[in-house]
Amino acid sequence: MKYMVYLTSPTLRDTISLRPFDRMQSTRQDILSHLQRHPAASVGDLATRLGMSLGTIRHHLSVLERAGLVSHEVLRQEIGRPRMVYSLSERGEESFPKQYDRLSAALLTEIKAQHGDEALMALIRGAARRLTESMGINDLPADAYEARLQSLLKLMDRDGNSLEWKLENGRLQIHQHTCPYQAVAGQHPEVCQFDRELIGCVMGKPVRQIASRIQGDSHCAYEIDLDRSKQG
Repeated sequence: MKYMVYLTSPTLRDTISLRPFDRMQSTRQDILSHLQRHPAASVGDLATRLGMSLGTIRHHLSVLERAGLVSHEVLRQEIGRPRMVYSLSERGEESFPKQYDRLSAALLTEIKAQHGDEALMALIRGAARRLTESMGINDLPADAYEARLQSLLKLMDRDGNSLEWKLENGRLQIHQHTCPYQAVAGQHPEVCQFDRELIGCVMGKPVRQIASRIQGDSHCAYEIDLDRSKQG
């Protein structure tokens, strides 16, 4: 039997709360907010704007950079020394609240209103296939289950999933302990089929859903029968 727990990287709340002092957390959030409005800011810019010493700003930037929320670059100038500036990283940008859930719910409602439930399901299946194709997973041999599984874990990790999997007697189970669609799934349970379709496309096998949050279970879980002869 093989057993593996695959967890996502720390959340913004985890990384900002590296120290138990609200003041430090607030300062780091202030830095992130300033960089969102004024990218490519220097330590001096931030110190002036936030009324803090250069050393204090450097310390907080170091923590934020280690957390992957900010990045820096060196700008060379015609006159004077090169200037180091800081901006939000992609992860830093994503840490700010977005209205994706509201937009997604509105779009799903409109699709069903204009084209019906079956059209929505066709779009969900098509999106899973297209995402699989864009990752080059279809180029993997059909029986390369381990490589396909690792690709699946990386793909789902990007969406903020916390996954656990086990493989026993040629049967693969994937347990999904977080729901990236929770804010939308209550109104549009069809979105839950996206991960099922995605798992099936990546693994190249039919998928059974054996647990569902929507149905009252603690988490979602999926099961796939693999060819035992291919397990090595």
